[in-house]
Amino acid sequence: TDQIINVTADTDLIINVTAGTDLIINVTAGTDLIISVITGTDLIINVTAGTDLIINVTAGTDLIINVTAGTDLIINVTAGTDLIINVTAGTDQIINVTVGTDQIINVTAGTDLIISVTTGTDLIINVTAGTDLIINVTAGTDLIINVTAGTDQIINVTVGTDQNNNVTAGTDQIINITAGTYQIMSQLVLTSLS
Repeated sequence: TDQIINVTADTDLIINVTAGTDLIINVTAGTDLIISVITGTDLIINVTAGTDLIINVTAGTDLIINVTAGTDLIINVTAGTDLIINVTAGTDQIINVTVGTDQIINVTAGTDLIISVTTGTDLIINVTAGTDLIINVTAGTDLIINVTAGTDQIINVTVGTDQNNNVTAGTDQIINITAGTYQIMSQLVLTSLS
């Protein structure tokens, strides 16, 4: 089965979740979960305090968030909230952002942002030229990316792109990687010949 959320130009797609609520996207084996957003559209996932936002994807599934030029993909999580993306073995989680797009993950104080990836899974964030990938985490927040054995965690950034990880005082930014795992940060640079 394909689960597709498609949003056209000049449209706001807003998922708003208030306190004490679980927003769960559960995708089983052999399913594609595709969120496709085209130019001039804001995709906003806003989660307030005391809420769990859980995206759970089982084996053999592709979770794809594709955002084209001129679009903002914003995940905003307020204090006391867990944002959990859990991906099991044999699954690709792909966030693809094209030219001229801002992908912003903003996490305020007292919040855990957890991306957990199990064995045999690729977590791929691919950002093309002219795009800012910004992860902003304020004081008192844990940003945790946990990757188990046999997993590739790949952040690939092409020429002309700013990738900023901004973490303020009193924050723990933890990347935990177990044996047999590759963590690859690849950034292509623009060279000039004189």
